[in-house]
Amino acid sequence: EGTRANLKKLGFPGVTDETLIVRTDADASSKEPRRKLIAQRYRIVLLLGDNLNDFSEAFEKTTVAGRISAADQSKALFGTRFIMLPNPMYGDWENSVYEYNFKLTDAQKAERRRSLLKTVGGTP
Repeated sequence: EGTRANLKKLGFPGVTDETLIVRTDADASSKEPRRKLIAQRYRIVLLLGDNLNDFSEAFEKTTVAGRISAADQSKALFGTRFIMLPNPMYGDWENSVYEYNFKLTDAQKAERRRSLLKTVGGTP
């Protein structure tokens, strides 16, 4: 309800159950059910997101290598059908770096992130 209230408060037109499809407990971890629901009635021409999971279930709950492979297979869609809004602060990319091990210490997480950095002519 918070999203709906904020959109109305900001004056967005047409905020209804028909136009605003929000996450439910049943699909809390994936946007794929909502994408499929919309695709039943409409042609989806563009997806915007700050997370690869915003574009396809191919990016969900996989390793860093799996996400890279899925991105490579979808590369023709980036910039045309998939528009990425970068968010370096958090996201599912981080869970894949940690291999979905939520028991890692902060130091272990930092080391995993550091180990994946690529630099040009220097060290991370």
